Amino acid sequence: MFVLLLEIDVIPGTEDAVFEKIHAAPEVKESHLVTGTHDIIAIIAADSLKRIFEVVMNIRKLREIVRTKTLPVVKVWKSALINVESSEER
Repeated sequence: MFVLLLEIDVIPGTEDAVFEKIHAAPEVKESHLVTGTHDIIAIIAADSLKRIFEVVMNIRKLREIVRTKTLPVVKVWKSALINVESSEER
């Protein structure tokens, strides 16, 4: 399982619409409205990097999205939402 954190900046006032649209992809496991540098942080998990790339590219196409930043996860210590194999099992 591959996991990616996606930091998303949106046009002000479009947060709810973005939440609905990004969760159309089952790979978006969780998302949070945050304060600070970015507006939304989404957790994306898929069985391949190719699928992660496809999901991110589809999110980036949304007209409400101003900017994104991807943070590939290299190790997960604990997750209630995502079953992640250890790196030795990949």
